[in-house]
Amino acid sequence: MMRIAMRPGIKLGLCSVSVFLGLILGASPTKLWPSEPERTPSFAVSVEAGMFRAKQASFRTLYGDGPLVLSVQLRARLASCLWAVAGWKTLNVEGTTAIAGPSFDDESYRLKFEMTSLRLGLRYAHEIGRFAIFAGAGGSSNGY
Repeated sequence: MMRIAMRPGIKLGLCSVSVFLGLILGASPTKLWPSEPERTPSFAVSVEAGMFRAKQASFRTLYGDGPLVLSVQLRARLASCLWAVAGWKTLNVEGTTAIAGPSFDDESYRLKFEMTSLRLGLRYAHEIGRFAIFAGAGGSSNGY
């Protein structure tokens, strides 16, 4: 089980965020734009992993804090700024029951929660150097 804790006295301010972004982007602003124009790819694949943090305390009690979420996204360029997007995301977690009232026996049962999401859509992206401003629309099919 993984736990992330922050001290109550730490507050992220605007200055902290700008320093953090500066470290991510690099020390030199000239690195934001490529020196020579690159050939833009016609497709892209991304694989992501992260943690799921439920807001409900009951979910965290039954399944724990921060189960792993896996995601795969495929993008294919249809026109100069138009992309087709398809994605898949899954969360599989196991836990045990919790007794709400007084217990007579040491009784527990295994639980399994599975969530899968399939996404399809279109994305319009305008590239500025190494950045892109984009807007998209689409739909998803979610199963629990």
